[in-house]
Amino acid sequence: MHELSLAEGLIEILTEEASKQAYRQVRKVVLEIGEFSHVAPDAMRFCFEIAAQGSVAEGAVLDLTFRQAMGECRCCGESVVMHSRYDACPACGAYGIRVVEGEDMSIKYIEVV
Repeated sequence: MHELSLAEGLIEILTEEASKQAYRQVRKVVLEIGEFSHVAPDAMRFCFEIAAQGSVAEGAVLDLTFRQAMGECRCCGESVVMHSRYDACPACGAYGIRVVEGEDMSIKYIEVV
């Protein structure tokens, strides 16, 4: 379950930012997750709740939003929305689309006091 290490990393970031920006408590975190990041939403929420105990994020709401995966065809160069890593290019029919977006995760918004 890699969600626990992701949640722990998120708490580290929030803790570092709390000391830099002098906030006491995180109330809400909006996390954007790429479709191909292999993050299970329920597991991420559960792990965040556990990792946040005793931190500036204890009791914070974790809001997850998802972003489509995007790829680029190696044959024709077309940018395409991907639903599977093994999709054929809708423009030319070739396989082997390179993923260019959607494997990552980023903090989009933090509500603090």
